[in-house]
This record gives sequence, C-alpha cells and structure tokens, in this order.
Amino acid sequence: MNKMAALCNVSNGFKFGDPTSKFGWTFFRMFLDQELYVGMEDKFADMIRKTKGDKPDEKFVNFLGQYFESQGCNVKVKIVKD
Repeated sequence: MNKMAALCNVSNGFKFGDPTSKFGWTFFRMFLDQELYVGMEDKFADMIRKTKGDKPDEKFVNFLGQYFESQGCNVKVKIVKD
C-alpha cells in the first residue's frame, strides 16, 4: 500500500486494523482515506474499468486484489460496510 500511495502522491492514505486469526487465516480491516481512494480511481481508471464486476465498488475491490497479487501478496479483498 505504501507503493500505491506513493504512485498517487498521497502520504498516510491508509491504515490497518488489528489482525484476527481464524481457521488458519489472518483477517484485518484496511481503511482507505478518501484522498487515496480518489487518487487510485484517477490514476488507474482504465484498469479499474476493465476489471470484472458489475458495480463500481466490485470493480475497485477486484482491481485492488489483482494489484496485491501482482505484488506477490496472497490476500483476498472484500468490502465491509459498517
């Protein structure tokens, strides 16, 4: 995420919640600041548009998951709304 924030010229655009381990997985929440979210949407609009999904949120989450995978991270991403 530091790389992504640097690409978007944003400092401190995200933070992570406390990790929780269950079923052999570690879960945590990642909070994106609006500035980083908008920066990512602007910089990667074409890539996000081409990503699978019907809704903009789905496309963004799938793009983020693909980005992590391309960086060698073995993670799954989903939106959680409180």
